[in-house]
Amino acid sequence: MARRNKEDPFPDWCGPSAAACRKVTDRLAQLHGMPQRPKLQKTNPETANCGGVATILDGLVRTILSQNTTQKNSTRAMEGFMARFGGNYRAVIAAANDDVADSIRCGGLANVKASRIKHIVASLAAQGDAISLEHLRTLPDAEIKAALMAYPGVGPKTASCVLLFSCGRESFAVDTHVLRISKQLGWIPPQASREQAHAHLDARVPKLLHYPLHVLLVRHGKSCYACAANGRPQRPPLGPCPL
Repeated sequence: MARRNKEDPFPDWCGPSAAACRKVTDRLAQLHGMPQRPKLQKTNPETANCGGVATILDGLVRTILSQNTTQKNSTRAMEGFMARFGGNYRAVIAAANDDVADSIRCGGLANVKASRIKHIVASLAAQGDAISLEHLRTLPDAEIKAALMAYPGVGPKTASCVLLFSCGRESFAVDTHVLRISKQLGWIPPQASREQAHAHLDARVPKLLHYPLHVLLVRHGKSCYACAANGRPQRPPLGPCPL
């Protein structure tokens, strides 16, 4: 039986069932391989980590840099940010907005993203000695999400990604690939926004599938002529579309 909650904007929509989610996960895994969730690492909350599982703050910065751009560009932006500041968030506070923006210019919307990152880091510095969000790890999912979304520019998708990847929680993040394929599968109404899709799918997709199904839908959306945006995959297809 599908899980229902009051936040689901489409409580009477028929899909997706748990069985349908498992079927799609299995079919995509046969083509792309089953994603293995990395173990959370113990990291210094004062030091950004550009590989493996990030601290919550690192993950939030990375996800902000991924907004409205490709993974390739956001990765380059994070590399530029790390090359300039080396994980020293106090140096980010001291730097001019233009300086931060120049380090992430390749990711697009650099001035806006730089301003948001500086605001978050400065807010944390004003609260205490450590510039960190690691205190959120012990909170319930809803409280972590609310704390993240209190910052300008952090919406449901960004918060969900941080929950999923940096906190190791079960949250079904919805990016453009997940949104597009979910509509093609009839899992959400055609007019559903990304925020509505997240609320509906987060309630309907079995929790154990949140991580693998999200990753698989993103991989597939990037490498399938039938499921890519405008039929133009970013990566060479691995085989016929299994959906």
